[in-house]
Amino acid sequence: VLNDKDKELYSRQITLPEVGLEGQEELNDTGILIVGMGGLGCPVAQYLISSGIGYLTIMDSDKVELSNLSRQPIYTEDDIGEYKVNAAKHTLSHLNPNAVINEIPEKLTEENALTYASSHDFVID
Repeated sequence: VLNDKDKELYSRQITLPEVGLEGQEELNDTGILIVGMGGLGCPVAQYLISSGIGYLTIMDSDKVELSNLSRQPIYTEDDIGEYKVNAAKHTLSHLNPNAVINEIPEKLTEENALTYASSHDFVID
């Protein structure tokens, strides 16, 4: 259930007939796994978390490098050497402090795919 602050925050979406209050509450209850926090995963994560997704898991085994900064603006120079998922969680949690954000600093493999994917409503790879 959305509180008054959330209703104001997401008011532009709630006014859309295709979304409404019920749709916004569904977004809040949705879990998404993003595999890879690079050039595509970063903006997808930012837009999803800003739209009110309630549960986000980000998965990437890479660490932030200087060459990432020009293409992946979620990271800063202070993040160099950190796992991308840890640095991204820090930024994403400021965009939606109510969201549950889990980070997995691993690669998606044949062995772990079902375990991680099955606990989410959607997987973006």
